[in-house]
Amino acid sequence: MRATFCRSLLVAAAVALTACCLTGCDDAESCGCGDDAELSGRVFDAMTDNGLNQVGITVDGVLQYTAADGGFLFENIEPGTVEVEVGTDGYYTYETQVELEEGDEVERDFPLVPESNTWEYRIIVWWGENPADLDAHLWVPTGARSTHVYSGQPGSLTEQPYAALVLNDVTGFGPEIVTIRPNNPSGWPVTYYSGEFTVAVRHNAGTSSIPESGARVEIYHEDDLIQTIAAPAGAAQQGWYWHVGTLNCETGTWTSVNSYSADPPRSNG
Repeated sequence: MRATFCRSLLVAAAVALTACCLTGCDDAESCGCGDDAELSGRVFDAMTDNGLNQVGITVDGVLQYTAADGGFLFENIEPGTVEVEVGTDGYYTYETQVELEEGDEVERDFPLVPESNTWEYRIIVWWGENPADLDAHLWVPTGARSTHVYSGQPGSLTEQPYAALVLNDVTGFGPEIVTIRPNNPSGWPVTYYSGEFTVAVRHNAGTSSIPESGARVEIYHEDDLIQTIAAPAGAAQQGWYWHVGTLNCETGTWTSVNSYSADPPRSNG
């Protein structure tokens, strides 16, 4: 799903953003502006940490574009839960919610994940501020046994298992990114390992829990979003696994499991 923004809306959106407190009213509170909130931050490439210029960011329907360093500032936002959407060509669209209370001046950075190369699958884990560290886990069906890809064994995209943890986040929000490539990257027809790739998320460190974190897993094939799976309600502790489901890369078939366990869904071999 490519993020394509209509830039002709920019002028109208920018005017709407600041109109509230430019009315000349002597009493800001009676104008409804005195208790408004502010959201600022930076949009950057998740893989390089470089700020991204002219990225469309919408907060509760108001559109801006980022500055050269990726910075943005929204003022005079009505307090509450605001919907945020960030996107530009070449990156997957990022959507989230931000809680703003009266008078808040919240700083929040938004990473964007580049679209995959041809034939790649990409598994992305997003969550909230806590727990600080959720780990993406993938079991690759490479013959008689599976190969486990995670932060302690990040894998490889240029040799077996042709799957790798390409971004590991330990400070909250994510993303954690796992990429899967064909097992004959220079061959034709394109082939993947036969069988089920098992996807899981482990609560590695930090307070709160997976079900309380608002975690979700997004699965892309090339530039298409094929699945979004939200963490279910339930009991889970630090060290537990969220068994998200299985992916057949040959057919593109996803099967959800969506359960928690103290044990990994497959052997840790």
